[in-house]
Amino acid sequence: MNKYYLQSALCIAIVLICSASNASFVTYTDQAAFLNALPSSTQTLNFDSLSAGTAIANGDTFSGITFNYNFDGISMAVTDGDQFDGGGPFDTTSGSQFLGTNDFDIFLDGDDFNLSFAPVNAIGMMFITADAMFENDIILSTDGGSIGLSVADAGADLGDGSIPYFLGIIDNSNSFTSANITTTGNGFFLYNVDDITTAVVPLPGALWWFGSGLVGLMASRRRNQKLHI
Repeated sequence: MNKYYLQSALCIAIVLICSASNASFVTYTDQAAFLNALPSSTQTLNFDSLSAGTAIANGDTFSGITFNYNFDGISMAVTDGDQFDGGGPFDTTSGSQFLGTNDFDIFLDGDDFNLSFAPVNAIGMMFITADAMFENDIILSTDGGSIGLSVADAGADLGDGSIPYFLGIIDNSNSFTSANITTTGNGFFLYNVDDITTAVVPLPGALWWFGSGLVGLMASRRRNQKLHI
């Protein structure tokens, strides 16, 4: 093969590999797909290791996640939903507890908040509500972009009329240290949060070594060409 064609092919291959391994910003409304795209090492805060009624004040940190918010005197709290449904745990997406407030156990549309943590490339969480929802009623954002609630991708009824919605972000090209949860702010729906998952997504090793090998091969060919001039 002509050396110029070979060099061009190698350059194109390297660009394609780098592009594939940095498939930058990807959003998810399906939890299974999100988890399948992550490495084996993840961290999930499902609130089941905390006692029901545990208050989470503005600035408190649990499992490496710091909660920042201002709800006009109402505070976040770990809950099993006893107050909300009048008896028996309110259904959650995992275990028996989730995140709510000390005001009837639930967030009100407009109760926006921020999460901060050590640098990660992925974050995802469940939002649970028994109210009718519309597109983008809840939005999860990071420095790289955002993903809004999708009515079409609602989960199955949890058994008490409540429906889970998943929002997730994976950013292979940039790490981030915070995420914002915002709502439409009209006070039309109530919700809870569960299963906050974060992860660092490393560059795939096989692609890295293959790309490095192509770079080395190109450099070697150039050295050989100079020796034969």
